[in-house]
Amino acid sequence: MSAWRAIGLVWWREIVTRGTSKAFLIASGLTLLLLTGVFIGPRLIPDEPEELKVGHVGAASEPIVATALVFAQFEDDVMLEALAFDTLEAAEMALEAGDIEALLVDDRELVTLGQGSFSNNRSASILQEAAAANAIEELVSDTGMAPEEVVGLLTSRPLEPRTLSGFDADDPIREIVAYAGLMLMYAAILMYGTWTLSGVTEEKANRVVEILISTVKPWHLLAGKVGGIGSLALVQFGLTVAYGLFLAGATGAVEIADIPVDSAGMVLLWFVLGFTIYAVMFAVVGSLVSRTEDAQSASTPVTIAAVASFMVTFVALNDPDGLTAQIATFVPFTAPYVVPVRFSLDAIAWWEVAASVVVTLVASVLLIRLAGRIYRGALLSYGARLKLRDAWASGTERRPT
Repeated sequence: MSAWRAIGLVWWREIVTRGTSKAFLIASGLTLLLLTGVFIGPRLIPDEPEELKVGHVGAASEPIVATALVFAQFEDDVMLEALAFDTLEAAEMALEAGDIEALLVDDRELVTLGQGSFSNNRSASILQEAAAANAIEELVSDTGMAPEEVVGLLTSRPLEPRTLSGFDADDPIREIVAYAGLMLMYAAILMYGTWTLSGVTEEKANRVVEILISTVKPWHLLAGKVGGIGSLALVQFGLTVAYGLFLAGATGAVEIADIPVDSAGMVLLWFVLGFTIYAVMFAVVGSLVSRTEDAQSASTPVTIAAVASFMVTFVALNDPDGLTAQIATFVPFTAPYVVPVRFSLDAIAWWEVAASVVVTLVASVLLIRLAGRIYRGALLSYGARLKLRDAWASGTERRPT
């Protein structure tokens, strides 16, 4: 039997066996149900307007407060109330006690608690917008300009943007695709890599592997298993993303812009390459243990490698043209994260993409062959967890079937 036929048989066996299993179907259904709840659930709950209170001191603050109240009337989710104070001390005490969220002192100062830097003080934002609107109104009255002219100046774009790549400089969707693709890649590699880990461990625990390697070589079994599980992962991953995008657009929860085909294709390509690299490592780890209970602890080094590569990517993304990003582009473990993001940010040359793909493909082939030796040495070893060094030595001594 040829190598490709052997790999294909194992590949198809994984698709049929796992694709029709209750676990796969239930997991897929629960994922889609969860997405439905995330997008549709909040729409079933009536929105209550947020009640905001602001304080103000001094006669000069009254025009700004009046404008802020007008602004709030056009917001469906906000109810704004303004409280006047006679003294600054009384107003600051009310702010500290939480009776108001922001304090306007005349027309010159906006006071907040200054706590919770990650929270958004909407009251302060409304007051700032009102103050800016009043300043524009004064400009109109002082210069004699028509309101339309002032608005035109504030919203005009006298400089024409242009990029060397031809991409739209003001198109935010490419950056969104870059970061969303990075997060999805990370989650998918870990989740579907665990599928491979569990599959190998289960077959070893129930001795099915003894029958399989009497027909095919261990590295054929490894390659077919990674390919079969990877195909199922790609289908489930693609359906989940497509269904999520459909729900987001149908419910209006998120405005879905036209996703660039080239960026989406790059994410898909590197999902396949990244899954291959990490799934092979998960498969090798799974072959070292004889019980499913030991599989998770044994996979810790691979998980750490995936997390470390993910964290390195964030360092590289702060400077996508920097040395760290360029080095990470040609490292097989970090390339699946880095290359799609650099591509979406227009920070990588075409030859870098091509070279990175070649390096990762070569690394994948070498890793599968090297892993096949470890796989061969560990598959028929039962009992205590086998050390990687012993599996390597055993793989050399045991003649391939």
